[in-house]
Amino acid sequence: MQIDTNTVKAKMLERGYSVKELAQKADLAYITISRAINHEKDFSYKTVARISKALDCKPTDLIQES
Repeated sequence: MQIDTNTVKAKMLERGYSVKELAQKADLAYITISRAINHEKDFSYKTVARISKALDCKPTDLIQES
C-alpha cells in the first residue's frame, strides 16, 4: 500500500520528529522511514501501523487514496 507522504511529513513536523526519531519510535530502520516519506515503495500494513502508532494516528490516516 502507498503511504501519503504529505500526511507523514505534516505529522512529523507537528511532533518535531526527524526521520531518525520517527524510525526509533516506530522501531523501524531509518531507510524504511526515508523511503516512506520519499514515496519510493509500497509498504505492508504492519509497517504502516507502526508508523501510525509512532505518529499517534490511525493507519488509515496515512494510506494514500488511489
